[in-house]
Amino acid sequence: MLNEYSNPTLASCWFSGNISNYQGGGVANDDSITTMTDCVFSGNMAPSGGGVFDDWLSSTTAINCAFVNNFATSSGGALGAGYYTSTSLTNCTVVNNVANGFGGGISTFYGSYLTVANSILWGNRLPSGADEQAQLHRYGYGDVVAVDHCCLQGWTGDLGGEGSTGQDPEFVEVMAGTWTEDATYDPDRGTTTFVDSAAGWTDGALEGTFLSPSAEQTTQAGVVANTSTTITVWGDLASLGWSGLPYEISDYHLSADSPIINAGSNYAPDLPAADCEGNPRVRHCRADMGVYESAHGLPWEFDCNNNNQDDVCDVFYQESPDCNQNHNPDECDIADGASGDCNTNAIPDECEIAAGSSSDCNSNGVPDQCDLDSGFSTDCNDNDMPDDCEPDHDCNSNGTQDICDIYLGASEDCNDNFVPDECEPLEDCNTNGVQDICDIAAGTSSDCNSNQVPDTCDLDAGTSQDCNTTGTPDECDVADGTSGDCNHNQVPDECEPDEDCNTNGVPDICDIADGTATDCNTNLIPDSCDVASGYSEDCDGDVIPDECEPSTDCNSNGAPDFCDLATGQSSDCNGNTMPDECDIAEGFSDDCNSNAVPDSCEIDDGSGGDCNDNGTLDECDIAAGLELDCNTNGIPDSCDIASGASADWNTNGIPDDCEEIAIELGWSCRVHGALGTYCVELGVGDGSRYTGDNLESRLGGIDRLEFDASMPVAGFSAAVECANNTEYTSAVTAIADGGLVVAVEFDVPLPLGDCCTLTFSGDLQGEYSVATLEGSVDGDLVVNTLDYSAIKARFGQVVDAANFRYDLNCDGIINTIDASAVKARFGNFLPSCP
Repeated sequence: MLNEYSNPTLASCWFSGNISNYQGGGVANDDSITTMTDCVFSGNMAPSGGGVFDDWLSSTTAINCAFVNNFATSSGGALGAGYYTSTSLTNCTVVNNVANGFGGGISTFYGSYLTVANSILWGNRLPSGADEQAQLHRYGYGDVVAVDHCCLQGWTGDLGGEGSTGQDPEFVEVMAGTWTEDATYDPDRGTTTFVDSAAGWTDGALEGTFLSPSAEQTTQAGVVANTSTTITVWGDLASLGWSGLPYEISDYHLSADSPIINAGSNYAPDLPAADCEGNPRVRHCRADMGVYESAHGLPWEFDCNNNNQDDVCDVFYQESPDCNQNHNPDECDIADGASGDCNTNAIPDECEIAAGSSSDCNSNGVPDQCDLDSGFSTDCNDNDMPDDCEPDHDCNSNGTQDICDIYLGASEDCNDNFVPDECEPLEDCNTNGVQDICDIAAGTSSDCNSNQVPDTCDLDAGTSQDCNTTGTPDECDVADGTSGDCNHNQVPDECEPDEDCNTNGVPDICDIADGTATDCNTNLIPDSCDVASGYSEDCDGDVIPDECEPSTDCNSNGAPDFCDLATGQSSDCNGNTMPDECDIAEGFSDDCNSNAVPDSCEIDDGSGGDCNDNGTLDECDIAAGLELDCNTNGIPDSCDIASGASADWNTNGIPDDCEEIAIELGWSCRVHGALGTYCVELGVGDGSRYTGDNLESRLGGIDRLEFDASMPVAGFSAAVECANNTEYTSAVTAIADGGLVVAVEFDVPLPLGDCCTLTFSGDLQGEYSVATLEGSVDGDLVVNTLDYSAIKARFGQVVDAANFRYDLNCDGIINTIDASAVKARFGNFLPSCP
């Protein structure tokens, strides 16, 4: 179906077995707005978008749609989103689709916008496997992809969105069996019917499932009808349904154990009211993923608040709070005693504690305020903290916590540190009759460094210095800003040396301390001064003394490596500060072509190819036998194929131009009157094939042969030579149209009773032998009474596929004319052929 500049709406449609040579095997949209609901795309094929392709400003909305077993030779096995398009999938199932290039499931292109919600992308494949890229490929140049609440095989999270998973969706278990009869195709209805007489299915029960006629192949087709012993599908698949062949039936409904039941979003765009089978889309509070809504519910079936709704639904729809996330409304937790509510605010105590709105310092599961209000805990200091949560100190061993002693006035605490003064040290270093800590607390003595010792005592004891004789410890002069301390060594700057080697007006120690100057060798002299004075060498001119640089000499040339690099003696193409020759010698870099340049550098700068991105130069892959190069163009065959430089029609990994095209079958075809054309299959081989059905016995010789080729043939030529007829000559016309069937025509029919050899050149190479013997209908290579009797026994028969060989004159009926033709040739035989 092709939609151009239109706005179609598709509902309950099935697109199966369609093929497009351009885009969109099932549906192709060009500058159109398309809505598809409850549609199925199966077994369709196109270069891009095996099922559906959106192109150029198209907008497509797919709801409850299934994309199964579609194929793209390039990209987008199920769906391709083309240039500047907007595509939306909601509750879709995209499974077992295949692409040879990108996106076995879905592929986006330049400037496209794709949203996928509540959908399943599983089992879609590329030649490289079935990872996340095989399910959904984002081209990356201006395209936008939004994936929410989806089940996507190989999910990494790189596509963003929320609520998605890579867990197996666990579809209903596959059914299997064996066909008991060959399948039949009905061309009028476009359907194929398969038979398993031992099945015992319920009529119509398999409708909507997908059949793999051969368990050994990936082809699947949608089941449109079934009886107890037959299955009918769309399309001509009769060639896949032989008697005795095993089959499988896939059902993409979700099993009871599926992790994606109730895992979708009720707020997905365009969420339908029903699934593709007409069931309510939201059965158990939350939508499922995929086209089918499961009948399996959640394990909770309670209504604790008697509002005629499952408790889990109350919680899901936020009609009842569930702060502890146990899927039970809070009011029920409180009512049945599972949760406490000591302050009667309808919020379980454990939730208030967890949220921090109530404290529980004693971890008894009851808010502290309730403990205090009920008298379960005391609070001697009225700080709203239970006493049993206060530090358990009783330094004076009077049986009462220190904090209560202080609060109740039984003990003094001059420095307000919640330690009774009688428990503090009794030092009085300045002998003023007052405890030092109380001196400091009262402000009668200073303690600028907060060490609980009066400053005068620190200075007298030598535990603090006063280099600038201010009467205050140096560390305090620094701390309060009275003195600077540029190098943070607690020594006032005015007490430090005042050298200024770089004459910038700042002492060197301050330059070094504040980072204005570096001092890598920690000699308290700026590096620039070390270099300028000649105290330090600086071979690379970076104003870093050489003694501070790495001093390795990996190439043993007597110069530090960094000097080799600075002077150009050695190169460092990868910028790791190691000479390239050392990288290679020590095994840090490969040099597979032994040209003294790390392979990674050749790859990065483009001087060496790495078309397969494996980190090894193509020439080395080829030389080591890790890659083949059958056309000797210096590029691995796999890359020639991947880039399109070489074709690989049969996908065997060998460029077509490196393979010989073989002939597989040949026919001699003749028209038998109004009954149509019948062909003798001549086979491929030598004279040993000239027996039975492989011999042309009709009158008139052979003037045209048709052959099956192993690969498409673009052009060839042929010459003919007959073994026993030296006078025979004929012009030969070779016919090829780029397909798998070629033909050879002779202006003079092949001589009767002779063995002839066709010699091919061009795309086809080699020889093919064929022979004719008019009248030898039984294929015994001699015309005699046996042939005559065989025709006579069939007098009056109308030609069909079983008896056409006995109609020698090709008039459509077997009669005395044919018998006479045999009798006239009695004794003719096929001579020995080379």
